[in-house]
Amino acid sequence: MADDKQNIWMRMLIGQRPLFTFVRAILLAGVCVWIFRFVFIPVYVRGDSMLPTYRDGQFGFANSLAFRSQEPSFGDVVVIEMNGRRTMYLKRIVGLPRETVDFRNGNLFVNGEVVPEPYVVEPTDWTVPPETLGPREFYVVGDNRTMPWHAQTMGVVDRERIVGRIMF
Repeated sequence: MADDKQNIWMRMLIGQRPLFTFVRAILLAGVCVWIFRFVFIPVYVRGDSMLPTYRDGQFGFANSLAFRSQEPSFGDVVVIEMNGRRTMYLKRIVGLPRETVDFRNGNLFVNGEVVPEPYVVEPTDWTVPPETLGPREFYVVGDNRTMPWHAQTMGVVDRERIVGRIMF
């Protein structure tokens, strides 16, 4: 009787054809490694630059296929490759190619017009000189505007460094 129970459990775990089950497990593991290395890239948030939208210690994924068929757009939260895939930043796009972006008294201006930012809870008195973007450049900044602007990693980013759109 005990031997029958053991056989039932072995069949449930391994199946009637162990080699076939082993090959399926190896293929599934390979697909999972590929997906989580090249498609859904794990992201661990460190720092407060994206508060209150994303908190320090939060975990999620970046979809690297998000911008294959379309370009990033205003307001997208993107992952930016800084030094290979070991160091990446999480920032919001506030300026698109060929636009002029600046901050005056804490307000975002794009092409000379003020742009509302509902995701910013506490605006500050940032004043950043205008910067005109090139044909493949985007302007990125964190949502935490209580930090002094010089303490943020922000500014112009080349399109090739944008890895994907964040998915939490």
